[in-house]
Amino acid sequence: IFKYVLCEMTSSEGVFYSSQDADTDGEEGRYYFWEMKEFLDLLGPRNAKVMARHFGVTSSKGTARKNVLYIKESIESLVKLEEIAIFELDHILRTSKETLLQARRKRTRPFTDKKIITGWNGLMITAFASGYMVLHGKNYLEVAIRAGEFLWNNMWKESGGLLRIYSNGESKINGCLEDYAYFLEGLISLYEASFDLVWIERSNQLADKMIDEFYDEKEGGFFMSGLSSEVLIARLKNAADEAIPSANAVAVLSLLKLGHLLGNKRYLDVGANSVNAFKRKIDKNPAAHTGILSAADFMACSPTEVVFTGALEDPTFQDMRDALHQDYRPNKVVAWNKNDQASRLIPIAE
Repeated sequence: IFKYVLCEMTSSEGVFYSSQDADTDGEEGRYYFWEMKEFLDLLGPRNAKVMARHFGVTSSKGTARKNVLYIKESIESLVKLEEIAIFELDHILRTSKETLLQARRKRTRPFTDKKIITGWNGLMITAFASGYMVLHGKNYLEVAIRAGEFLWNNMWKESGGLLRIYSNGESKINGCLEDYAYFLEGLISLYEASFDLVWIERSNQLADKMIDEFYDEKEGGFFMSGLSSEVLIARLKNAADEAIPSANAVAVLSLLKLGHLLGNKRYLDVGANSVNAFKRKIDKNPAAHTGILSAADFMACSPTEVVFTGALEDPTFQDMRDALHQDYRPNKVVAWNKNDQASRLIPIAE
């Protein structure tokens, strides 16, 4: 998935496009279909047989069968089935994949909507930062940092808050709750992955603005639209998860995490009040509110505080951090004590 996003959905500035059509030339998935005949024509009989086994490509008598590639046979299995040396198989896979990729690039490409949406980019920043921490791909962190820098420099206006859309070199439209919440989560993830305090400082600014713009001081929870947005008949609140996580849930969990890192009582109180604001909806339909339930779990269970010290380049430090992220530990806050004045920004790191 990361490779697909980097190849197909990443702009030259390092941020992520909003969507790509499923169909080309009136047929859904056509850009990605393969027929056995194409494998034979492009790769030759020997390599086509190996690749067809690897990717589950088959043919039907008298008709062209359209195949979506997936890994049916592992490399270990192919070595036995094809009675082939591992180095030879590796060569076939690498050269054949490149041949297929070059051939696919000659097809009509699906239309890509190249709008940059702040909230969705925030989700991708969190994904790439998490990918770095779990999969140890250094380039994933570089991707996340580049996107975070772009959003901060182009979508954050200290006088007016966060903007939602970047298109054709212009930033426009005031951000809604999901833009603030998802970008805030992304900024916190960038700190956890890099331990660069600039991301905490920016998280602090964004969190303050999010509370000022969206928080319901009377009943708790966050409105979907901000005070600076156009006047609506009613300002709605929603904590149910849909295709993407609930913006309220992400906002609340991010504030709780940031509150523990910074020792910020306001963030903790806003988070707790917001969880309580949705209690009836959670009781009525808990399955639709798993995001806000995760925030409630974080609030109810004292989070595990993990503080690293020493040099980031130290192999022991790297091993310890890798060990931390090998298992799923949801209720944790992570910090690094750099043993300098700046580290005092995060009280638990002192």
